[in-house]
Amino acid sequence: MKKERARRKDKKAIFICQVTENSLKVVKCGLKSKLKKEFSAFEVEALSPGESDKLLSEKARLIFQKLQYYNNPVIVSISRQQATCRYIKIPAQSPQEIERIISFQASKYLPYPVNELVTGYQTIMTNKEGYSHVNLCIVHKDVVARYLEVFKSAGAKDITITLSSYGLSILHNTVVPKEAGPVLVIDIDSAHVELAVISHDRFLFSRSFRILKQQALEQVMLEEINKTTSAYLKETDNAPITRIIIFGSSQREQKLAQNLGEALRMPVEAVSYCSKVSCSADFLNAIENADCSFASLVGIGLGSIPESLNFLPLDVKETRKKATASGERLRTAFLLLVTILILGLGINRSLSNKRSYLTGLRTQLSEAAKEAKGLEALEKRIALAQNSPQKNISLVEIIYELHKITPSDITLVNLNYEESGELILQGRTTELNSVFGFATALEGIEALRNFEVKVKYATKKRTRAGEIVDFEIACVKEK
Repeated sequence: MKKERARRKDKKAIFICQVTENSLKVVKCGLKSKLKKEFSAFEVEALSPGESDKLLSEKARLIFQKLQYYNNPVIVSISRQQATCRYIKIPAQSPQEIERIISFQASKYLPYPVNELVTGYQTIMTNKEGYSHVNLCIVHKDVVARYLEVFKSAGAKDITITLSSYGLSILHNTVVPKEAGPVLVIDIDSAHVELAVISHDRFLFSRSFRILKQQALEQVMLEEINKTTSAYLKETDNAPITRIIIFGSSQREQKLAQNLGEALRMPVEAVSYCSKVSCSADFLNAIENADCSFASLVGIGLGSIPESLNFLPLDVKETRKKATASGERLRTAFLLLVTILILGLGINRSLSNKRSYLTGLRTQLSEAAKEAKGLEALEKRIALAQNSPQKNISLVEIIYELHKITPSDITLVNLNYEESGELILQGRTTELNSVFGFATALEGIEALRNFEVKVKYATKKRTRAGEIVDFEIACVKEK
């Protein structure tokens, strides 16, 4: 009985994991109350250079077993050095339009095709002109696929993947009083240091660098802080950094904060983050004496991951959405069935002879079945009528609507309507943004109300007349 109660309690916990070049880190975070999270345990396992993913999965499985993993959600934190981040301005504000644009923008910053990259983003601000300032995060899909395989093999059931910088942002917003200006947060791990600029609960900029044991940390930190500050101001054109926070309270962090403050002539503070969040005494004592940092993992455990910063591939996200929708439908059907049953029992409670009541039900079901046969035949005739002349009528309506909404800078060169209910539009324009604007306009056409609109490709080409964009948009009928 005690074991079963413990399992039910553990089902509310989440596990936050991170794989670095020399360690596997796992933190367990549970609910102390409905609104308060508590960190109860963590494990660190050393990794050797060139260690196989199979061995890594086995180490993760053993840690999960030790921490009493029981089909809990697992969040994997990607280290900053495994991602590329850019602060960009794009002509869109709705999440759907932002996602479309950033997926094409990603290949500008990494030398890979669009379909080999996974993107995430956080909207920093929007303006009246319809633009959004976005922190774009890009990860190669092989990195994401590797972590999915490693932790699935370890027994994880519900996996989310996000970026360590987001965890530092949440941790700062939780344990540090709000600042008027941007703050530079520093997280020192065993082999890398991450620096993140945070303002108004958003991380504006982040980068990381490797540290070697033989290097003088203070001198390297001064150089890297100056590089980070210069790159941040150049890329974001935001306000200058007003304060520096170093996560950690050991003698090393305290002395480093003092020396950096004197050298930079700026407020620098070492913050003991674990003393400011709810955690067990054993967790606090152990984590303060650990050789590596858990700051980003603790931050991720304190917050919730928005869908825009979940680096799962689109096909995995779609599968999850369908599974969630199916589960919701089953729950709704079950509740409806229970409600009908309760009402039925209440209405017929006064009946003394239940056998005669059941006989009456059978008779009604038999009569309903006869009527249903007639309805089924009628339904087939209606479906037959809808599937013949209606197609041509819909196509005429679509062409008419296209004529009304197609902007002057877009030329349609091909229109193909398949029997399966798929409409393919091919065309060209001079501006990439016009493609996404046209796709958004297509979603508003009444004739395409039950269609899903996707930009298949939008490719820039140089011609004698100038630069043009060839594109293809697919409108697929929803099933």
